Amino acid sequence: YGLAPAGMGADKTSNFVRGDPHTVAAAMSKGGYLAVQVLPGSFDSFDFLTSWLSKWYESLHPLECLCATHNAVYQLPIMNEWPQKYSILVLDNCRIHHNDALLEIIAANSCFLLF
Repeated sequence: YGLAPAGMGADKTSNFVRGDPHTVAAAMSKGGYLAVQVLPGSFDSFDFLTSWLSKWYESLHPLECLCATHNAVYQLPIMNEWPQKYSILVLDNCRIHHNDALLEIIAANSCFLLF
């Protein structure tokens, strides 16, 4: 919003330095935050799988799955088989969440994925 003389548009050109970009990923339950991770830069689909799914929560009894798509073992953070607690994974519709490896890992562990 801005203020300009009648009949003219408000226009202001200036430099705005936002600083270094960061990605914030959080795991939440109905009871609150389970974990938060802040990384410099941004995630792509592969970064999401390798950094977020396989390295988060290693001490919290994750399920493991051999993913044929990437020929690697990934760990699901705090995920259990249906219908136990933490058996449904809800992600926003972000493009990095839509990849075959993630779907394969979720299905192999009898969990549900909702977008």
